[in-house]
Amino acid sequence: MKICFIQKGAFPYFGVIELSGFLKAKGHEATVLIDDLEVDLLAAIESTQADLLGISCMSTETGWLAETATEIRQRFPNAPLAVGGVHAMLYPEMVMSIAAVDYVCTGDGEMNLLQLFEAIAGKRAIDTVPGIGYRTPGGQIAFTPRAPLYQTLDGSLADRDIYYERYPQLGRDELKQFSGSRGCPFACAFCFNSQLRRIAQGLGAYVRRKPPEHFIEEITKTVSRYGVKTVYFADDLFLTNKTWLRSFLALYKERINAPFMCSVRADAVDEEIAEMLAEAGCTTITFGLETGNEELRKTVLQKSITDAHIRRCAHVLRKHKIRMQSSNMFCIPDETFEDALKTVKLNIDVGVKFA
Repeated sequence: MKICFIQKGAFPYFGVIELSGFLKAKGHEATVLIDDLEVDLLAAIESTQADLLGISCMSTETGWLAETATEIRQRFPNAPLAVGGVHAMLYPEMVMSIAAVDYVCTGDGEMNLLQLFEAIAGKRAIDTVPGIGYRTPGGQIAFTPRAPLYQTLDGSLADRDIYYERYPQLGRDELKQFSGSRGCPFACAFCFNSQLRRIAQGLGAYVRRKPPEHFIEEITKTVSRYGVKTVYFADDLFLTNKTWLRSFLALYKERINAPFMCSVRADAVDEEIAEMLAEAGCTTITFGLETGNEELRKTVLQKSITDAHIRRCAHVLRKHKIRMQSSNMFCIPDETFEDALKTVKLNIDVGVKFA
């Protein structure tokens, strides 16, 4: 069968590239359409002749989701339409309240889509597909129990061709992003991971990681076909396991050897890790400084990183000539103007190059 993924933003979604690689390995077909890059989205959808249309959207795009789903339903009244992504996982009832939506995926999409294909083909009853919301013959909204989390992250290679072949301008981007894990063990108040981990309780390991060899194969495939100037590891777990990191960086330096940047937690960076990163070609690290008020960082944001952690991280990074980027928040609950100035000052004090 064939699925057409539909999204708004003009960049590769990690979820879509993983699902495309998985489905193609199982003998299915996948295409992707980006609304912001299409002259006529509906005409493009028609040209795919897909058996299932799958919209991926973020919470900030719910207006676009409702409008686009309605337009698709008017043009293609019999086309099965499913919605997935983190927003769909957290707010499935809200998604199903859009009359044009037939299905919502409430967990990892790999097995959900395979089984949904079977249901659409009439090979199984829709109420036996775990991890979805659907409409009964009487028009009522129903949900099956959430499906187990997908654990086999080395079962197939992420498929970036799905984006780069249709949209070559994305393939020419000199910075390409990769992620070698799913899930995060931390519970920052401003992040979706704590909510996802809550709804995934009892469904298998939430924190999962690609083996180094498999992850290197994925990167090599992309770099060899499309080139790269800088690699960016947008990965919650990149520094959290030294054994994994040491093995991965050795392979990366040997087989890819391109400058890279990565996202980290400041409390995970020590002298040994900074030295490993610099040796492998890391030029820039980005971390969440969040606020210059340590107490607000701890109590309001639920992020147990101290100013001492941040200063230690900055010290060893400067020592190894690795640039720093930081993410920051202003106007958080209970913040004063003086707190906001502390945030600016802490960035200056530790030597952040881009905030």
